[in-house]
Amino acid sequence: MSNGIVWEGDCYIGVAGADPANVSKIGSVLECSLDQSKDAVDVTTRDSGKDKEHLPGLRGSTVTIKVLYELADTSGQEALWTSFSSNVSKSAPAVITDEIIAFRVNVLEGTNNGYGFYFDGFLTGVPVSASVGDKVELTFSVQVTGAVTRDSDSA
Repeated sequence: MSNGIVWEGDCYIGVAGADPANVSKIGSVLECSLDQSKDAVDVTTRDSGKDKEHLPGLRGSTVTIKVLYELADTSGQEALWTSFSSNVSKSAPAVITDEIIAFRVNVLEGTNNGYGFYFDGFLTGVPVSASVGDKVELTFSVQVTGAVTRDSDSA
């Protein structure tokens, strides 16, 4: 039997730099993907012989959040869409007042249960996918700015 966990959480957005508990849920999330990487800095010199040498460099992260398009989700999907479309969300709910948005991805159900990832970021793309007679999906592409905090505590 596996000791792995099943994702039962949700994705949330809030004002960058604010309390992570003060968030709004993004509705109808299908999947969320956090991609973290670290640059490999080439430090090869003539003294390296015939093998390249590297040192760890800077970390970077991107996130994609795929949702079923839901017009009624004004504090989640529509707030993100408005932020992306206008660069600064003037008509979106107070949750988003800037291009930089606080994101929270919980692994387990509940907005303040810990077990998740917290980061600030901005939208870089919102592809729309639709087929005749089928559902409409949005994928919010997020460039993380700064560190990703992993909370493995049940706060």
